[in-house]
Amino acid sequence: MKKLKTEFNKHGARYVLKKRTDRVAMYYVYGSQSSPDYVTHIEVFIIRTVDDQYGFREIIPSDSRFGTTSPAKAFCGKFKYQQAEPFYELLSEHWNDENLGMLIGEYEKEYLGIGAPGLGNPLLKEIANTTKI
Repeated sequence: MKKLKTEFNKHGARYVLKKRTDRVAMYYVYGSQSSPDYVTHIEVFIIRTVDDQYGFREIIPSDSRFGTTSPAKAFCGKFKYQQAEPFYELLSEHWNDENLGMLIGEYEKEYLGIGAPGLGNPLLKEIANTTKI
């Protein structure tokens, strides 16, 4: 089987595989030519396999399917590293769990503040204190 590339270019950005398991990948996405060493965002997703005209291979989610057909998230901003790592760990441990959707909901509440503002998470407090509305 053909494995995911460790580095490739897409939409003018450089994707570099930072870590992976057999089923989950984390890519750092580096900026444009003007800032080639800056990580603009981090993508974490479940690796899919296909058997098509190109053979049996691993694929990354397409832009239109990112986060819609299987769990995937892109993290950007000041706290991208602190948010991406726990999501990677969650997917790595529970990628085939029937309760994965519920676990992702709990992750979103704890690390992103989605659906439950003010949970007392120190990361969320720091984000609130540094974000101007």
